[in-house]
Amino acid sequence: MPYEAEPEACRRRYQTTQEKWLIDEEAQLPKITVAEVARRRGFNNSQVFSWIRAAKVGKLGPRP
Repeated sequence: MPYEAEPEACRRRYQTTQEKWLIDEEAQLPKITVAEVARRRGFNNSQVFSWIRAAKVGKLGPRP
């Protein structure tokens, strides 16, 4: 039976409020899509959209 490598455990990444605000601002720039920002930073589109929604309703945390 051949040896199969153990899959690497996915580690959850935690972003500071400041990082989330920065990503939110970047996603709001003209001619930049949320998908581009998410891909560039290694996030899922839905995660970035959730931060944008939270920022709009004041639930993202204090603005740096």
